[in-house]
Amino acid sequence: MNVFKTYRNSIQRTLALLMLVVPLFLFAQSREKISITVNEVRLENVLRILSEKSGMKFISDPGIRTDRITLDLKDVAPLEALSIMTELYDLGFQQLGEVDPNLWTVFLES
Repeated sequence: MNVFKTYRNSIQRTLALLMLVVPLFLFAQSREKISITVNEVRLENVLRILSEKSGMKFISDPGIRTDRITLDLKDVAPLEALSIMTELYDLGFQQLGEVDPNLWTVFLES
C-alpha cells in the first residue's frame, strides 16, 4: 500500500510539472518569428506591439509602464523578444495562470 502511494505521488508530481512546462514549450515553438524596432517608446506601447504581433497578453507593473524602451530585433520568437527586452531593462516576466498560457506579467526586477 505504501509503495502504491509513493508511486501515485510521483506520477502526480510529474504530471503537474508537465502541465507547467509543456504549454510554455509549445507556446515558444508554435509562434512565428517577429521583428520589433522601437526607439524611446513607452513600455506599455512596446508590450502592445508585441501583443499584436504574437497574440501574447500582458499585465505590467504600473510603476514601469511609462519607462522608455529602445529595441531593434529581427526575426526572433516572441518569447525571445520578451526575454531580451526584460533582460536589457532589468525587468522580469512570468506566465500567469494555467487557464490562459498567453497571459504574462512584466515587472521591475528587484
